[in-house]
Amino acid sequence: MIAIAKAGGAYSEVQKALSVIDSFCSFLKSTELHWKAKQTLVSALSDLVESWQLDSVLEATKLVDALLTMAEQMIEQQRKSLATQNLGVISKLVHRKDSYAIQWSEISKKWETSEMLQGTELFKDLVALNMDVDSSP
Repeated sequence: MIAIAKAGGAYSEVQKALSVIDSFCSFLKSTELHWKAKQTLVSALSDLVESWQLDSVLEATKLVDALLTMAEQMIEQQRKSLATQNLGVISKLVHRKDSYAIQWSEISKKWETSEMLQGTELFKDLVALNMDVDSSP
């Protein structure tokens, strides 16, 4: 998983980067992939989103959704610390508005009703990150 994330960082063109994002999302949302492999990917993504040099702003809403989907799966499996790591990656995406665009209204609409996230206070942390700002390009 680390190699996949590092290889993805080689793409600076947005179209190719979007293809890489699609792959990351498939892994993060997979119910068949072991949680440890997902944790490794999230750790690698944490490094990648900080250093990825893109030609223009990358639409990252799909990645945020996949990270939240995995967070919800981890909470169901009693792995809240892993869910919190996902929020850390989202935080890094938020702080690089020059590189990543996130449609917060879309994220909020989908996730504000998640009992799993609401019950662990993670959604409040997510709201604090910037939920009221639409970071669309």
